[in-house]
Amino acid sequence: MTTITTTTTLLLLTVLCAGHIVQASEPPPFEKTITISTGTKKYVGKKKIKEHMLFIVKPTGEITRINYPKGFGPLGTFEKLPNCHYLSVTKGQVIEFTEHGKLISDFNPHKEKRWVNWYKKLANGNILIGLASKEERNPKGKKPRFVISGSPRIIEQTPTGEIVKNIILEFTPSQTEAISHQIRDIKQLDNGNFLVAHHTASAVHEYTPDGKLAKVIFNFKESEKYKRNYQVICVDRCDNGNTLIGTAEKNAAGVFEVNPEGEVVWELLRKDLPEAQLGYITMVKKLDNGNILIVNNAGHDREWSGIPVLEISPDKKIVRALLSNEKFLTAYWAIIHDYS
Repeated sequence: MTTITTTTTLLLLTVLCAGHIVQASEPPPFEKTITISTGTKKYVGKKKIKEHMLFIVKPTGEITRINYPKGFGPLGTFEKLPNCHYLSVTKGQVIEFTEHGKLISDFNPHKEKRWVNWYKKLANGNILIGLASKEERNPKGKKPRFVISGSPRIIEQTPTGEIVKNIILEFTPSQTEAISHQIRDIKQLDNGNFLVAHHTASAVHEYTPDGKLAKVIFNFKESEKYKRNYQVICVDRCDNGNTLIGTAEKNAAGVFEVNPEGEVVWELLRKDLPEAQLGYITMVKKLDNGNILIVNNAGHDREWSGIPVLEISPDKKIVRALLSNEKFLTAYWAIIHDYS
């Protein structure tokens, strides 16, 4: 574990607004410690190089880098376990590792070829894992190169790899979509149902504990207002029963709050917050104070210089922010907590 103290922060945010460069004051930092999964992007000619890491960022500006096992990355969603180990989705797998980078388990003892989109550690020691459909290579010379067979599923697996539950979701993915795009995020609700973000389908579905479709929460392609391909990246259920949805890419990046009737009651679009440069919204969470925590990823934008982590008020003002610095440019997931 490497500790770095940085005093380099952006004193001014440069914002392009209506064709003019404007200077905006730096938003205040978070008052609590944040752990983020992140990556810096470097370009050597046309080749893109990624360095993916976990960082603990304290309010004082001190940054501690958490090592992770070699050969794994990028790190996506993660959590810190009671035993101080870390659990994270990485490269289509879920791994548990120590803060010193020692691999404890990849939860794949049989070394199956599979793509993990989500996980949840259970109290009984088992783990729920969200899996994409199988991806099969087409015969040589045929297009597309890969085809999809079957439906995505959620399995409950023991530490030894035994599958004790296999929940097949009532969802048929496109035959040619990337396996990582079938399900991008899952939340298990208090009633046992699963809230699922379908990336390419531009939709959020709720499924019963046995995988049956309970409800279409929202579908951007079928909406009269939006009528386009909003890539759904993350979801969360609010205490009031509404659903938060985070979407991706320049002209379709945003955060949407949808009520149980399927109406968008609040939205934050890229144009509402130009200084943030909303790109890939990879995490959304409504806080106890009514504000919304947003993790904002650069995605495929080479020119991105936005804000990685933001707390936004209902009137779309930046309340707090974690800015890019020389150690990281963007973020994928964040946990706000207190460290001694």
